[in-house]
Amino acid sequence: MEFDPSKYSKTSFDSLGPATKLIRIIQKQNIDVNQPLRIVDLGCGPGNSTQLLTESFPRSTIIGLDVAPEMIEHAQKNYSNERCNFYVQDLNVPFDEWKSTIRDLFRTKTVDIIFSNYALQWIFDPFILGDSIRRILTPKTGLLVANILYSDILSVVDPNDQRECSMLEQYLRFPNEQQFISNWIFGLKNRAHLNDIWIHYWQPRSVYPERYYNECM
Repeated sequence: MEFDPSKYSKTSFDSLGPATKLIRIIQKQNIDVNQPLRIVDLGCGPGNSTQLLTESFPRSTIIGLDVAPEMIEHAQKNYSNERCNFYVQDLNVPFDEWKSTIRDLFRTKTVDIIFSNYALQWIFDPFILGDSIRRILTPKTGLLVANILYSDILSVVDPNDQRECSMLEQYLRFPNEQQFISNWIFGLKNRAHLNDIWIHYWQPRSVYPERYYNECM
């Protein structure tokens, strides 16, 4: 899959609104934003949402992880500083298979907050990531705040079209909504060992008209 930071940046306002909402959720948890926290942005993309974290938590150390080297290069060039750095890491692989340099970031000190904006829908197995979350998040006091975009693509696929069904299975492997939600709940509960899981449903909104997105593709 090709990742083009310039295309993401052109429609970035669609993701910045939800990112701001996630940050507000964190701020409502009686967390002192001026204390030196450790925060990880999973699936940080081009780094624009991560930049909001650095602005909102001025004394915190921020780590951005993403599978795409192009995204990390863009983020490191435009948003890195003495408190914020970005690294290439595939979150779909088990934690023990993460790059040793990435694992070392969490070996002696876990993180206070895991943040993820419009990224976790790209995770194939929530149980694998759930185990990674358990390994890097501070037990009992650690906080995970994320949104997961679900698109009911199955509803627009013709079940009689073998080509469409084959492509769906090969490239997306997308579960239905019930499977999608239950997989994440059990992944976070049983593998991440999170025992206080709050779910809020909301409809994402596009900032631009449809033709704008078509022009950016």
